[in-house]
Parts: sequence; structure tokens; C-alpha cells
Amino acid sequence: MPLFDHIEELFVEPLEEEGHTLLPSSEIEPKLAEFQSLEFHNVSFRYKQDGPYVLNDVSFTLNKGHQVALVGSTGSGKSTIMRLITKTYRNYEGSILLNGVELSRIAAEDCAHLFSMMMQDVHLFEQSIDFNIALGKQGVGREQVVEAARYVYADRFIDQLPNNYDFKLDKNGANLSVGQTQLISFARAIAQGGQIMMLDEATSSVDSITEDLIQKAMNRLYQDKTVIAIAHRLSTIKHSDLILVLDKGEVVERGNHQQLIEFSGLYASLLNESKGDSLSQKSVSNM
Repeated sequence: MPLFDHIEELFVEPLEEEGHTLLPSSEIEPKLAEFQSLEFHNVSFRYKQDGPYVLNDVSFTLNKGHQVALVGSTGSGKSTIMRLITKTYRNYEGSILLNGVELSRIAAEDCAHLFSMMMQDVHLFEQSIDFNIALGKQGVGREQVVEAARYVYADRFIDQLPNNYDFKLDKNGANLSVGQTQLISFARAIAQGGQIMMLDEATSSVDSITEDLIQKAMNRLYQDKTVIAIAHRLSTIKHSDLILVLDKGEVVERGNHQQLIEFSGLYASLLNESKGDSLSQKSVSNM
């Protein structure tokens, strides 16, 4: 009996996550039932304890219904911020608060339901479009899949395909265009039901018709959802409540589009160098 008593204690005691005591799920669940705010306070991060910082003293707040755009060159810290939020990276310095609770005290599985990912390198299975949007999530049937596709205007091309939502994709979605793949990614994120949309905008060029659908989807997301985005499209960035311009792991400028234009700093220079709606990688790299 003492052995069984000890095993039961292991399940009721808070687990340790890299030096931090995790709060019990029963305590966390009511606090994370609905997203309210995400706060970074003087957050720094490095891969090794004696290594260089890849993120240094970053602070910002994302409130419910607001949008934050991350702008900067490759290696500036944008993806690191995203990976800290999703707990892919841990052992950060400073404080990250999710609904007022320190993120290091929250188990990944207790906060995963709040986030929906819209990544540019989306993985598509050799299955139907329906499967690729629903991903077997409980409660997501054909009705919810169609609703999600309509929300992001993916239905405009799906309805033209043979068998529509039963259309089978080739490996990695090779029988879809780049833009269509992005729209499937958007629909998948909506179907998963997260309250915070985490978007990594694709830099690849797409045909004008699909580009128009993507922009309509983005406009709708920005009207209705809480969004944090690694942004490349000027039209996306302009509609963000807060733009963080990152360089070498530090926030070098912050504000909305108009404020940063009037500041005439790096953000303004980036826009002057770019052509069209998308910020070119060359222009971004010059920051």
C-alpha cells in the first residue's frame, strides 16, 4: 500500500518544468478559459546559459481584440517571440504573463487551446481538404470545416475543385498553388478554435486572384480576432494596433503605422525601400 500511496502523490503534486513549479490544471483552467492579455516584461532569451542573447529586454502587451505586428530581418527575434509564447522555447529571463499568470508556471497543454497557428510552412497531408482543415479535432465536422473555409474565403477555390472538400491532396499539397495552401492554413487555424491567431505571413508571391482572397481573409481576421503576426505585407502591418520593429533581438521602434512614419526612423526607411504591398526580404535585411 505505501507504494501505491506514493504513486498517487506523484500525480497530485505539481510537475517541475525546467526549474519552475507548474500550477495544477485545476487551478489554471478557469484562469485561461478566455484570453484577456499577454504581457512581455523585459524578456530576454539565449539558447545556452553562457551564449549570446537572441532576444534582449523585450516588452509589449497584447490585449484581447488587438493586433501586434513583428517586423524585422531574419534573425531579429521575431520567431523567438513566437516560440516563447507557444512554450517551444523556455527558460527565459524577465516575465511573460498570460492572463496575469507567469507562463513558466503553465503547462503547455493547459494553454495550447488559446492559440491557433497560421504558419507559412504549413504541413499538408495526403488526405482530403476536409481532413487537412479539421485535423481530427473533436467537434469539428464537415459543417465547421465549410464554415472555416468560408470565413477565410478558401471556399472560392475549393468549390471549383473536383469533389470539393473531398478533393485529395498530393504530398505536401503539391496539387495546390502557394496561395491556396495559405488559405487552407488559415481555414485550419479558424477551425481549431484558438482565441489568439499566431500568423507567420508567407513571403512567396502568389497569383493576383489568390492574393486578393488572402488579403480579404487578413482584413476579416484583423477585424474579428486577436492577432500576433510576423508580418511582411504592408496592408497587414498598417492595420495593426502595435508594430514592433526588431533588430538583433531588440525592439528598436514601436508604435502604430502613422506614428512610425512620422518618427522617420528604420520603419520609414524600410517602407521607402520596399515596392508594392509586400516588404521585400532585401529591404528587411537592410534594417
